[in-house]
Amino acid sequence: MKRNNVNVVNRTKNSNPEFRIPLHYKHKIPFVLSDAIERNHDQDLTAEVHFYLALPPERCRRIYKSRRKALNAMLRAILYHVNVISKQVPISATMLTEYCGLTTISAAGNKSVTRGTRTLAMLRDLGFITYRQCWDRVSRRYFPSAIAVTERLIDLVGICPERWRTELNNKLANYNHKIFKKEGITLNEYDYARNLREDQLKRSYMYHSNRKEIKKKKKEATRLEKLVKIKGENELRHLISRQVSEEFLKGFIPGAQLKDLKKIVDKRINTLKKIAKSLH
Repeated sequence: MKRNNVNVVNRTKNSNPEFRIPLHYKHKIPFVLSDAIERNHDQDLTAEVHFYLALPPERCRRIYKSRRKALNAMLRAILYHVNVISKQVPISATMLTEYCGLTTISAAGNKSVTRGTRTLAMLRDLGFITYRQCWDRVSRRYFPSAIAVTERLIDLVGICPERWRTELNNKLANYNHKIFKKEGITLNEYDYARNLREDQLKRSYMYHSNRKEIKKKKKEATRLEKLVKIKGENELRHLISRQVSEEFLKGFIPGAQLKDLKKIVDKRINTLKKIAKSLH
């Protein structure tokens, strides 16, 4: 029985995915990338010759329209975020999926990025990008990480290797000029790529640490709010005062004196009240 293509499109949550630049982004991308994005803004990159040459010869099934739109949105997102020197994409697969509008939310409120990861997997299989699989302990699934573009993707969007190399040399020269003033050293593109990966790991660690700290403070504020409702605010002040006294005796509050403890207690109580108020 012949499959109805209209029903396939209707089952898609977002039938018109499109990459949108986040409003909080302030950085200016290199001209070689902005020019490629502008030239290919209304083009179907999956209809280019380079894309069809990348398809395996044994593939007979055509690419559905919804997958084509997802591929175009993901290619533009990768092109916008890629680092010219290292060819790495310094954001996660989850963020790429959100920027392209490929996330889906279930009836229970759970967010899924499966559509985005499938798009990235297809680009990897066709040789346009490379990435390694990273295990996520929360969802208990593998996710793409350390995404990098290949020469095949650069050819697909119409950037000649000479222009890319010129832009790479200019960016690396500007970076070395800044770092030489601070540290007195210069880096080649391989050292730059290694430093970029280390910075990404540090930012990721700080991001998750801050999220854990915020979650911990919200949980504590909720618990203390219930305590105030049951036993009153005096019990809250007594509890915070005891915590501050223990920290003061153990030396966890450097520079504080005995007369400063009341101010510290008042500050912590006000902070917890603000956090509890923001949860409602």
